[in-house]
Amino acid sequence: RADFVVLGPIFETPSKTPYGAPLTTSLLQQARAATTLPILAIGGINRARIPDVMAAGADGVAVISAVMAAPDPGAAAAELLAAVARARRVN
Repeated sequence: RADFVVLGPIFETPSKTPYGAPLTTSLLQQARAATTLPILAIGGINRARIPDVMAAGADGVAVISAVMAAPDPGAAAAELLAAVARARRVN
């Protein structure tokens, strides 16, 4: 039995190129309609995209470069957490 779904890549990203074309937020919306399991979106997620991803039905996000490529990874992680919290309040 699955406890959650990790869906991606949602957007184009170098780390997910082997997995094919981006799925898009439209497919994320379809997945949300098809399951009550928590969905984590991955692939090309950054702070600016979090509102759209959360509005499309993600319960959370997984990131790599949004933190690891940032000049201050700790600050970037804090900004991402704040963006998710804001998006949850709106949605």
